[in-house]
Amino acid sequence: MPRMKKPELVLRTCNPDMLSYGGFRWPTSGPVEAPDWDPAPKCGQGLHGLRRGIGDYDLLSIAPDAKWLVVKVRADELVAIDKDKVKFRRGEVVYCGSIQGAFALVSKEWARIARHSTTGLGAPASTAGDGAPASTAGDGAPASTAGPWAPASTAGPWAPASTAGDGAPASTAGDGAPASTAGPWAPASTAGLRAPASTAGECSTAVCLGLDGQARAGKKGAIVLTWWDETTGRQRLTVAYVGEGIEAHVWYRIRPGSQGIIEPAGTT
Repeated sequence: MPRMKKPELVLRTCNPDMLSYGGFRWPTSGPVEAPDWDPAPKCGQGLHGLRRGIGDYDLLSIAPDAKWLVVKVRADELVAIDKDKVKFRRGEVVYCGSIQGAFALVSKEWARIARHSTTGLGAPASTAGDGAPASTAGDGAPASTAGPWAPASTAGPWAPASTAGDGAPASTAGDGAPASTAGPWAPASTAGLRAPASTAGECSTAVCLGLDGQARAGKKGAIVLTWWDETTGRQRLTVAYVGEGIEAHVWYRIRPGSQGIIEPAGTT
């Protein structure tokens, strides 16, 4: 009897009410199946996401109340639509929650196939040791570290960087590439357009140097957001401190059309 291939993890996001495109409602955990399955390698008629959390992060939501899902799927039932996403008929939701929790799960997959430094498209890098850096340069190629003082860095678009250790920075340079940290004193920095930065540990700073970014920080943390000053024709920075006008673990952005005023990202 042939052995089933090792299950794969698929990353995706949903609205806070668990609805996705077309009105399909996802469960927060357990089995899930598409009611209109068609195995043709095209969008629609199936469940969609990023295999191993690798692909175009513009396909995911960075809304402050978005739900991040990790779905376990049989490898032989994944259908590649293109290099950026896959579809599948059925799976099991094994995680529903924040971006940090989702990255913590999929980073185990990155570690299984990774080297410490990569340059190819979609090629992840992951480390677990103290002070051990992970770096990638390819499009959609994530970098993740678990040890303290271990930095994670990516240069390609849609390529997330995630760290879990104390004092471990995460940095991205590509458009739409999120940076996330979980430990105290661990900064997160992004330089690309629409690239969110998130820190969860105390005394950590989340910095967005690209325009149209969003940032959030934990207790005693701070955020830095970049905006365009039409009057002087230059970029400017706005700094805000948790407990002094902004709240912990809340996404913020620059209010559209304002002179650097920060507001909750969910504001319409």
